[in-house]
Amino acid sequence: MLDRSDQMEYFSVSLTHDYYSANIPITLSIKSKDLIDKYNLYFLQRDDSYILIGKSLLYNRFKEEFKKVHFLLEHNAYTMRRYKQIRSEGESLLIFLKVNSNSFYFVTSPLNEEQTIVRIDTIMNSTDQTKIACHFAGVRKCFQYIFITKRKHNDLELIEEDGSLLFDKDPNSELLGENTISFSTADAVLLKKDTSYKINLIERNKYGLKTIISRLDIPHPSSFSPDKSKTTITKYYNL
Repeated sequence: MLDRSDQMEYFSVSLTHDYYSANIPITLSIKSKDLIDKYNLYFLQRDDSYILIGKSLLYNRFKEEFKKVHFLLEHNAYTMRRYKQIRSEGESLLIFLKVNSNSFYFVTSPLNEEQTIVRIDTIMNSTDQTKIACHFAGVRKCFQYIFITKRKHNDLELIEEDGSLLFDKDPNSELLGENTISFSTADAVLLKKDTSYKINLIERNKYGLKTIISRLDIPHPSSFSPDKSKTTITKYYNL
């Protein structure tokens, strides 16, 4: 067991994401057992930050040994190939990011080289407890709602109460199936886990407006539109 009486914070890593307001499903680790034993290293999570704790008496030695940090996303073939090259570079601390949710890949902008391997030079300087920030860009998708009806509806509309989303009736809804009505947002929407959208399906009749379904759920990030699979996520309802 580690003796934590002489431990201190080496530096902190702040993880942010456009989709997650908190609790991003990622854990950090250092793979080298020799390095962990040498400095008594471990990560302490505090909100969306990860604090690297190490032996206080060896802090200056740690700063001298490591001038760079590389973040590598696990389970990525390209990352592992690059890891073999990076491993031979001196003065580099390797931190692995392990994703703990399959949904992460549906809400994260496609990872290019710069996002897959985050290289930060000069992580240690004259200021102790250096702060490092790592941000993941989110994904924009159109929202689509497909309603399967038992009778014909001529005057249905999809309304977001605050006007933050605008929906258009898809012109070829009938191509999705008989008695099917489809609505999609006019523009792509940045996906967020916590939203306050108030989306209602209404019908205009001779008496005014009638709410058919209130507070519709947001389409799941992993859903696919039957006719716009690359740009749109879809939620189905039966009327």
